[in-house]
Amino acid sequence: MFLATTALKEFWDAADELVLLGPWCVKFDDPEWLAGLKSLRHPSVWDDRDKLHAAMKSCDEVQEALLPKLADALNALHRTSFDLRYWRIVAGPWFLYHVQQTFERWTTVRSALDAHPGIRTFVLDPSDYQTPEDMNHFLELFLSDAYNLQLYSQAIAFLHPGTPVKRRRHVEEETPRRSLTGRLKDTARDVYHRASALKADIDLRHGQAGIVIEGLDPLGPLVKKLEAGLGSPFILLRDGVPSAGRTLGRTRDTLGSLPAQDEFERFLVSTLPVATPTLLIEGYEAARRRVVEGRSFPKTLLASNGVYYNERFKLFAAEAVANGSRLFGWQHGGQYGSASFSQPERHERRIADRYLVWGWSRLEREATLADVPVPSLSEAAKVRSTQSKRGILLIGSIGLKNPHELFPNPLGWQWEDYLEWRERFLDALGDLRKEVEVRLFPRDCGWNQKERLLRKFPNLLFDDRRLPFLEKASRAALVVADHPGTVFTETMGVGLPGVHFWREDRWEQRDTIKPLLSGLAEAGVIHDSPESAAAKIHAVWKDPESWWRSPAVKTAREAFCRLAAPTDPDWPAAWKKVVC
Repeated sequence: MFLATTALKEFWDAADELVLLGPWCVKFDDPEWLAGLKSLRHPSVWDDRDKLHAAMKSCDEVQEALLPKLADALNALHRTSFDLRYWRIVAGPWFLYHVQQTFERWTTVRSALDAHPGIRTFVLDPSDYQTPEDMNHFLELFLSDAYNLQLYSQAIAFLHPGTPVKRRRHVEEETPRRSLTGRLKDTARDVYHRASALKADIDLRHGQAGIVIEGLDPLGPLVKKLEAGLGSPFILLRDGVPSAGRTLGRTRDTLGSLPAQDEFERFLVSTLPVATPTLLIEGYEAARRRVVEGRSFPKTLLASNGVYYNERFKLFAAEAVANGSRLFGWQHGGQYGSASFSQPERHERRIADRYLVWGWSRLEREATLADVPVPSLSEAAKVRSTQSKRGILLIGSIGLKNPHELFPNPLGWQWEDYLEWRERFLDALGDLRKEVEVRLFPRDCGWNQKERLLRKFPNLLFDDRRLPFLEKASRAALVVADHPGTVFTETMGVGLPGVHFWREDRWEQRDTIKPLLSGLAEAGVIHDSPESAAAKIHAVWKDPESWWRSPAVKTAREAFCRLAAPTDPDWPAAWKKVVC
């Protein structure tokens, strides 16, 4: 038998029976992908959800045990003496994802090798291993087949050095050159970012009083309104630091000798000399000089998801916090405070002096948490579409075939069950299916969702995503979310009539939020099967608004929104009370 760990077929032995390690081995848009091959699927180790819950806890413990050691090593390399919080801001985002991805690949490989003793496989030649330059490059890499093959190859070499393997080289396909329009857009964006960076540098060099922000993408056009409400000018730090290139220094080898407590920690440490981004080692000193040299530090910084991919902001914020600035984090997704476990949420809470959340601080009673109304929902609730409402908007999700983190949602092959539930819902709608428009997740992630649906429902309509989500959803008579993500929370907060469904055992929720979800289930808003949701839509379709305004639904929705999606017409004033 032969273990296939990748969709790169040059790493398969097609003459043998294949054990497909996971859905990342399959190109779902190619109906002939497995034609003529003998294969079987290795079951997902995360079908045992107790193992998933234990793994999430273990990853957090490993991260908290090793991050201080990594911080000490980086201080030694750069002759600095920054504390753990500094390095948590600068290196923590990459490290938390690397820990989880490495643990997931290590666990999956181990289960396959244990299930098939003596199985053969091909691995990637170490000379083709890739090192990320920074977080944005890391994102590109972990979306690729080659980088995930690298992780599987490292795990196989560590776990079972006696496994019959053959090393192979991999030549990356040349990236097609972008169109003229695309290149012009890139140039325009670069010019804008440089102008923005120049203005920020001038402000910071001259001690301009203000609040430094990193873009706050979830706020979008509401940033100006927030700036006026807080009564302090914003200094925008967009991403942009010198690239460290890909020439690796020998000093990084010392990272491979960090103290480790168990087998997984030893494996994780063994990956660090190759896995650690060049920005943290070879490019660190130049990047730090460019970002902080000669700048003054503000009293306040405000951040959302830029604490992951905006390297300039991270370097500046870490230095500013070390010099006494206060860092305010802000929740930017609907499953924070509700998902049973979220390592990104924990990271953001750990780096912030105050963490602004969507109403649920009173459920956790942590001093650093503070409730604020959600700006986008507050504005949308004030101007709920006055246009005629028609149709059903079905809002989908999807995950990477190779999980990028251990999170309480479907993982691996389990996404096929999720896709099947969506098909069951559409099938159960019967004649009402003609009213449906499907809004798919913007990235297909290789699942071939649209074509799969069209094979079964050839007349199905799809949203072209030209309108922002809330504007599109406000025009529908009913919205349907097939998962408890941000879009579900947003539609509830704005007050859009909806019927929603998902598998509770694949989207585990926090105990503190379960009573609110139970109230919505009793009111017929949430369902535990696609057929039940479809039946409810049939029952209320003649007048969805009347059902939505009924006392039972109104009470359940308002209880949920107070703790998960609060709104306020004067939301900037509410923010000012917390931030200023």
